Amino acid sequence: FEKINKIIKEVENNSYFRKEIAILINKSRRNYEVDLPLNFGRRIVWYVLIRVYKPNLVVETGTEKGIGSLIILEALKKNKKGKLITIDIDPYSGSFLEHLKTVNLVRKNGDSLKILKEIKKIDFFIHDSNHSIIHEKKEFELISNRLTKGAIVLSDNSHCSNALFNWSKKNEMDFIFIKEEPENHFYNGGGIGIAIKKSNRREF
Repeated sequence: FEKINKIIKEVENNSYFRKEIAILINKSRRNYEVDLPLNFGRRIVWYVLIRVYKPNLVVETGTEKGIGSLIILEALKKNKKGKLITIDIDPYSGSFLEHLKTVNLVRKNGDSLKILKEIKKIDFFIHDSNHSIIHEKKEFELISNRLTKGAIVLSDNSHCSNALFNWSKKNEMDFIFIKEEPENHFYNGGGIGIAIKKSNRREF
C-alpha cells in the first residue's frame, strides 16, 4: 500500500507536470473544454500500472483531447523507457498534444481496428475508443495474438460493458475492476477494467 500510495502522490503532487499540462492546454484550440488545475481521476490508475510494470510499448485507442496520453507519457518519462502509440479516428483529436515535443509519442489517425493490425507486439493496451460493446470486443480479439508475455489490458469502459471481463476469462486472465467515485460532483464516475495474467502479479 505504501509503495502504490507513493506513486499516486508522485503524479498528484508533481507541480512541474501540472504546469506543463496547463501550458499545453492553454495553447490548444480546445482549452475551454477543461478546468484547471486538471483532475486526473481514474487515469491515475493508468499511471500507477505503467510505473509498476514498465512496458516498452503502450497502445491507447481513443486519444480524444489527449489527457490520457499526457498521463501515460509522464509515467513513461519517470520509467526512463517506453513509447506510446495513440490512435483516434477523429482527425481533430489530440489537441492537447499539438505543442508537445517528445520522441516517445506516435499519433495515428484512423480506424483502430485497421491500425492495430500494423502493430506486432503490445506490452500495455488501453481501450478508450468507440465504447460500443461490439467494437470493444473486436479490439480485444484483434490484440489477443499481439500481446507480449506479461502484457496488461485495460478498458476505460468496464463500468457499463462486460467485454473485457468476458475476454479475460476466455484468455485465462484475472479481471480487476476499479470504480471511480468523484466527491461532490455531478458525474457518478466511470470504471476501469484490468486484465492481467496470474503469473504477472507484482509482489512488493
